[in-house]
Amino acid sequence: TGYQRRVRGAHCWMMATAMRSSQLFVICTAMVLEASASLPSIGSISVSCEDTIAGHHECGRQIGAQFAPQIHAAFNANHAVLALYHAVLSNHTARQLFDQLTSTASKRYPLYMAELVGTAEGSRQPLDLVLTTNLAQELSAGLASGGGERIELPSKCSDVLMDRGNTTAWVHNEDYGMEYMNTVYFVRIKLWSAEGQSRDLSTFTYPGVLPGWAPGWNSHGIGFSWNVLSPRSIRPGGGVGSTFVCRDTLEAVSIDDAIKRATPSDFAYGQNLNVGSFIDRKIVTVEIAPGGRSSVLQIQRGAEPVFHANEYLRLVVPQISENLISAKHRLARFEATSPKPSTLQDMLNVLGDTTDSAYPIFRRNDTTHEDTLFSIAFDLDRAEVSVFRDNPRSAQALLWKESIVITS
Repeated sequence: TGYQRRVRGAHCWMMATAMRSSQLFVICTAMVLEASASLPSIGSISVSCEDTIAGHHECGRQIGAQFAPQIHAAFNANHAVLALYHAVLSNHTARQLFDQLTSTASKRYPLYMAELVGTAEGSRQPLDLVLTTNLAQELSAGLASGGGERIELPSKCSDVLMDRGNTTAWVHNEDYGMEYMNTVYFVRIKLWSAEGQSRDLSTFTYPGVLPGWAPGWNSHGIGFSWNVLSPRSIRPGGGVGSTFVCRDTLEAVSIDDAIKRATPSDFAYGQNLNVGSFIDRKIVTVEIAPGGRSSVLQIQRGAEPVFHANEYLRLVVPQISENLISAKHRLARFEATSPKPSTLQDMLNVLGDTTDSAYPIFRRNDTTHEDTLFSIAFDLDRAEVSVFRDNPRSAQALLWKESIVITS
């Protein structure tokens, strides 16, 4: 367990682990204390564990216990996940697919499966419900492609990426269902190797979902954001689920390592990875299809900014057409922007665009009944991350800013 304190504008956690009860470590992040007190807060936790099955289980248990109310509330409000969970419990085809996906995850990512077992225990939720939440995309697409009814899931998030003038950065809107506005949380994990070395992971986290399936960064100086994509079918025979791949990618030590982790040959579904290095000051966007097929685009110095949302723009992949409507509208708004962004604030202004009232880039219970939960800016020039809890066009929307500390 740990306690929190503020020191000269920093937010610090001093913690002693059960495994190393005599060893204290301090994690400090540069917090902007002038941020508006009226903004809705995001709960946070810092945990420390051995990089073992038991250690990951304990980290997951602490996260689940800390955020049990948020997990309970989000699960009860997410009717799509509840429908999938009912199918897993009552439908042979759904159960068979669920068992394939969970068996593969247990073999490929036993440490992360242990985290979820711990999260289920800590939050006092059924393990199969926690696993269904983590495999919702694959279950929805797999059942529909097998002739079942499609259970609709949100088509979420937008990114603007740029390496131009004095700005090497990318910005991201994290969009999802309204039930997550007050239930999303932030997790910092310190993992210890058997040799006594540590690495730090920092990431926004959906209730009951593995850390990593939302924007984050690590102590190797690598930052990440993700956009949902909607292939019409999953990989034949199933494979590894998106949240497990995201959790693994969160530990990448370089951009190349992130791409490798994000594109396994047994990847069951698809998504868009945006990844940057605070060390190399490089940014890459990657479209990923079932089976790990991918298209990698490096953001070129001096080129116009790149926009990506929830549609394959380079890979040819059969997609769920209903899920593309909002993404096409958001892309059209970016393409209509003139002049194109040349500063970080220009990029944030794009994320805050509400011109298209039916399908805006910045979302507040729009036509799809989705919200922009928060916006985030990865500034590679200043090695800073800024988090906005309202429209990022306004300086009053800033919730916090922190410097990226590279220690491993």
